Parts: sequence; C-alpha cells; structure tokens
Amino acid sequence: MQTRKLGDTDVEVLIIGIGGWQMGGPDTPDGIGYGWGDVDDERSVNIIHRAQELGVNLIDTADIYGNGHSEAVIGRAMVGRRHRWVIATKGERVKNPEKRGEYKDYSASPHPRSL
Repeated sequence: MQTRKLGDTDVEVLIIGIGGWQMGGPDTPDGIGYGWGDVDDERSVNIIHRAQELGVNLIDTADIYGNGHSEAVIGRAMVGRRHRWVIATKGERVKNPEKRGEYKDYSASPHPRSL
C-alpha cells in the first residue's frame, strides 16, 4: 500500500484513511452536532480495529461530528493502539452566546486536546 509523508514531517500515513463523521451518531435533540443517524458504536470500534489490521493509520474527525460522539468512539477504539495512529481533527468551534446553535469562531484551539 502507498504511503506519503504528512506535510513536512517524517510521519508516514497510508494514502487511504478513515473518516469519523459516520461514527458521530444522531444529531442532538436540538439539531446541533452534524450527526449521521443511528450508529452502532461497537461496530465503529471494530471497523477502526480492522482498518488498522489492513495497514490504515490515519483517521479524520472533528468535535462537531455527533457533537463530540465521534471523538469519544475513536478514543475508545484507540485504547492500547494510540501510538499506531495519526488523528486529524479540525479547529475547535466556539459557540456564539448571542444565537443558539450558531458558532462564531472556527480557529485552531489554543488548547489542543489529545484522545
């Protein structure tokens, strides 16, 4: 399988990765969270494990997928395996206190989180 260097680092990633949106589950009751619909978390974990067995080492997610649910599922799948994966995520969103369900800032978080 083909790999590429990630940016200007020495990190090698497979050219095929996994997207985490479909692991986010349904939207929250108020419609916030960019959900996917009903999902089976155990199946999502198994998919990540199987992808790793096949050589995949890149997974993409965002805190908005299922309002953080995708990242929680991916974190569960990474237990004991984190060192084998590159996790790509988007900038942190900041809620707009003036308008429910709206976000005012999508810049990179000054406090990155690690799964």
